[in-house]
Amino acid sequence: MKNSERIDRNQCFITSLDEMIDENSKVRVIDAYVRSLDIEKLVYHIYTNKVGRPAYNPQDLIGLYLYSYMSRVMSSRMMEQQTYINLEIMWLLHGTHPDHSTIAAFRRKNAEALTNTFHDFTKTCMDLGLIGGKVVSVDGTKLHANNSKKRNYSAKSLSKKIEHIDIQIAQFFTL
Repeated sequence: MKNSERIDRNQCFITSLDEMIDENSKVRVIDAYVRSLDIEKLVYHIYTNKVGRPAYNPQDLIGLYLYSYMSRVMSSRMMEQQTYINLEIMWLLHGTHPDHSTIAAFRRKNAEALTNTFHDFTKTCMDLGLIGGKVVSVDGTKLHANNSKKRNYSAKSLSKKIEHIDIQIAQFFTL
């Protein structure tokens, strides 16, 4: 029986990390995109200190954020944990393991640059046909609804309200 055959956990496997990652994996797309970025042009702030270890490669941290957000991992502590257990992240980061505080500090110092990079990455993926952009998802936020008859509008009444708002905006800018 094939299912009952087990391997010895102490058995040694000789393989590279690159061989363990599928050729069509999203992590390869992320890596190719991140390696093409001009970090100085995008105005990423890189922490440097004359004492201690050199800073992590910002391209590695950008790749970590892109991969993590695509995998719905938002917490810097979870990202750090993934560097030890996720083979694709190990491959992406070349085996390095940034601390959660380093990951969070990079996000805090580079919020605008990361946002611009995320927008550009999404646009690049759409241009290459990797994503369609046809699916919209909404988080599980519960909103208080007030849909009385007074607040229920038809297409005709909405167009009247929009015209009224446009008139108010025009009046505001003429003052």
